[in-house]
Amino acid sequence: MFAIDCIVTLVNNTIAYNTTTTGTTSGGGVYAYPGSSFTGSNNIVYFNSASTSPNVGGTQSLTYSCWAEASGGMGNINGDPLFVNAVNEDFHLQSTSPCIDTGNPLSPLDPDGSRTDMGVYPFDHSVQPQTLDITTSEVNPPITIPANGGSFQYNISIHNLTTTPQTFAVWNKVRNSGNVYTQVWGPVTRSLPGGANPSRILTQTIASSISSGTLYFISYVGTYPNAVVDSSFFTITKSTVTDGNPWIGESFVTGDVFDEFATTDVGATHASPLQSENFVLLGAYPNPFNPTTTIRYELRAASGVTLEVFNVEGRVVGVQHVEPLQSGAHEITFDGSGLPSGVYLYKLEAGEFTATQKMVLMK
Repeated sequence: MFAIDCIVTLVNNTIAYNTTTTGTTSGGGVYAYPGSSFTGSNNIVYFNSASTSPNVGGTQSLTYSCWAEASGGMGNINGDPLFVNAVNEDFHLQSTSPCIDTGNPLSPLDPDGSRTDMGVYPFDHSVQPQTLDITTSEVNPPITIPANGGSFQYNISIHNLTTTPQTFAVWNKVRNSGNVYTQVWGPVTRSLPGGANPSRILTQTIASSISSGTLYFISYVGTYPNAVVDSSFFTITKSTVTDGNPWIGESFVTGDVFDEFATTDVGATHASPLQSENFVLLGAYPNPFNPTTTIRYELRAASGVTLEVFNVEGRVVGVQHVEPLQSGAHEITFDGSGLPSGVYLYKLEAGEFTATQKMVLMK
């Protein structure tokens, strides 16, 4: 916001995540040209980018406001406002935000009857508390994905903050610098007992079609696709340079995605058990692998088994036949020593049942 030859009064505004592109600019959030000024209260000016004074530049007399460089000024604070989901442009305040009930005490009360909050969205004290918490982080930062696609590992934990079971969906998206969102996994449906807080390490594969540059990798929990209860994110980089490996045509997740808490998955893109009355495909482990992986399955009736492995172009790169086996748990070891790194499909046939899943060879 730029002021010239005027005095601008700001009350209950949220000005966040803006960037100036000129190297000599000052105040990525608000900037008052010499002879102009900003005044007002109950504002949040946060995480804006400029070469100097990133959030507020020029003359200002903001009070009871939150901005990163605030030092002094009546009622001002300089902490994180704790937006619900800034990456997804949801600038409502979390229940623990320091901007709640800290606006100008002489301002009109919020709709719920409490002292006014900072920012454009008043926090409603009458709403139900947050019921789920999701937290993610990189395993080996910083993460750079080659132009032809690649994968990385990340930590994920989901906490049921209530004492009763909850059923919900989990899904991942990436957001590029143009604010374009692309779904890269899910949704999968899970149900956690009250108080449960499981954690896992998963592998996210990013397709070659995802744009290059800095990406926000965002994990969501809630009711798919629009009712987000909580989210978590970190940044990754998609390079413009290939690494010589095959091009990856699809984004997906592998690993134990809280499988013991699984319900019916609609549109899921992970390695969950596939089964029929007489057969269960449990998946490959490890996945990603180098150079061998073990494909586990259960027979509930005696049957012969055939394993076929395909590359992303659909060419068969491996076949194994297993003589008829009795019912019970079995496994086949696949050796990819002679294959290049990349994404492969493996198809297991037992009698009339056929199941296909993905695995990733990483050398």
